[in-house]
Amino acid sequence: MDVLRGPFRTLNVSPSDGVLHVSLNRGARLNAVDMTLALELHDVLAALETVQRQPREDLAQQFSSMILYAPGGCVGVDIAAADGDDSWDYAGIHSQQLLSSLVEKLFSTSLVVVFVADGPIVGLGLGMLLASDLRLATARATFRCGFSGLGLSNCDMGVSWTLPKAVGYSTASKMMLVDEAMSGEEALTHNLIHHLDGDLAAAKERARGLVSKMRSRHSAQGLKLTKKQLKTSIEGSTNLSQALVAENAIQTMLLSRKDVMAMARRALDGLRRRSKL
Repeated sequence: MDVLRGPFRTLNVSPSDGVLHVSLNRGARLNAVDMTLALELHDVLAALETVQRQPREDLAQQFSSMILYAPGGCVGVDIAAADGDDSWDYAGIHSQQLLSSLVEKLFSTSLVVVFVADGPIVGLGLGMLLASDLRLATARATFRCGFSGLGLSNCDMGVSWTLPKAVGYSTASKMMLVDEAMSGEEALTHNLIHHLDGDLAAAKERARGLVSKMRSRHSAQGLKLTKKQLKTSIEGSTNLSQALVAENAIQTMLLSRKDVMAMARRALDGLRRRSKL
């Protein structure tokens, strides 16, 4: 799709074999989000959803996953840039909604989102990390709410909802009230991230490996529906009985698809072969 080809001023975007690689590209500002970056990321996410709604004959053009890289970290909103931009009233409700809706779009996209953190992750950066499905980091990554340093509440960018679900109420309380930076090792211990690697190259390789595993173990539609039902359940809009009804409907629908049945037959054939060894 033309939008995904750019050009972009604040992002590096590269589609590859059903995976969209998106790297924040304001390294001189630790990838602090200015108006340009916010709008370009909105454009990419909107374009992805348009691609996902293509007719069935265009399935080859669709994406299963997006890997969002933050090389050097992401320290939230670029307040300095906002102060020099008369078109951006960062203290106004419209700017707040523009920024926070990035978090909502990342959380609700049908794609699996993998976030790779490499440096300080603060404020909106933390909100985007927590909205992602898989969260990877390098040894130099740190994590902090950071809103309170601006005189604001640390309940911002969805963090008051996503953080307790990721790390539990007790750890979330300390992070949000004391507002100290958490190291990568602490983040791994408290389930804020899923993997910790020594450097960015290793984290990128792990991200690509995880995406490859997901694609090998799911049909394309099965992966999307797994994410959708998982998100529905975690949002608290269902109880167990309702979740089971939804899961049963998903499995029944998937089993009616020829591509899913072919994948199931290959898996069963593999099990039969291994059982004979």
